[in-house]
Amino acid sequence: MDIEFYTFDDKPCEHTSTCLGAKLMRLAPITVRQEKLLARLEENIREVPRGEILLREGDPVKNLMVLKRGWVMSGNEIGDGRTSISQIHHPGDVIGFENLAFETIKSTSIAASNLEVCTFPRRHLSELMAESPRLSGLLMVLAAIDQAIIADRVMISRRKDGEARLSLFLLQTISRLRLMNNSVYDQFHCPLRQQEIGDATGLTSVHVSRTLTRLEEQGYITRFRQFIRFLKEDELARTINFRNRYADLDLDWLPPE
Repeated sequence: MDIEFYTFDDKPCEHTSTCLGAKLMRLAPITVRQEKLLARLEENIREVPRGEILLREGDPVKNLMVLKRGWVMSGNEIGDGRTSISQIHHPGDVIGFENLAFETIKSTSIAASNLEVCTFPRRHLSELMAESPRLSGLLMVLAAIDQAIIADRVMISRRKDGEARLSLFLLQTISRLRLMNNSVYDQFHCPLRQQEIGDATGLTSVHVSRTLTRLEEQGYITRFRQFIRFLKEDELARTINFRNRYADLDLDWLPPE
């Protein structure tokens, strides 16, 4: 019997009933049945203004969220009014996925822009995994890719070179945005303030400003308002040995259903 596979175009979150499914489709094909299973997670959609707390550290783990539009920051307070941002979420991400194994939420998630999110109970993810081993495998793939991305940040953070840290942040961001939207070519809109970029890279806002200016002076990027455009992306990637963790995947082991 032929399996009917789900298809999408360059704006997956606008033309499918599941933004998470649109992300998984970028990694490997999924069937119409699997797309419908994922759509169950995104039935409860709401708009959220910038600055609203979605998940709070220390609260019981009850719900997760699929991000459909906008950016979300997740991190922890580290004292003296400072924040450590451990992750930036983009459309298609599951917010709170790292909390699955715990009783309480381990990091606070805040809307970095106006956004749309779909909230679902944690148990729905368990039901999804029971009904589709392939989707379970793809969720494992996403977790493995995120782990590799975090490992790259840890390695670069050991260097005192702020330019390398910021370059990695910019390159990782555009590679993640491209995964979901083929129209992202050489530039992206960044809603984060310089202080927030600093919190995500371990730099001060002043250092972020100076480093962005230095990258412009070297001809790697240019800026216009909140847009960042790459002028010599491949060359910048070579300077820090950047690897796109969404490339060179081997997913032949995934079960069909």
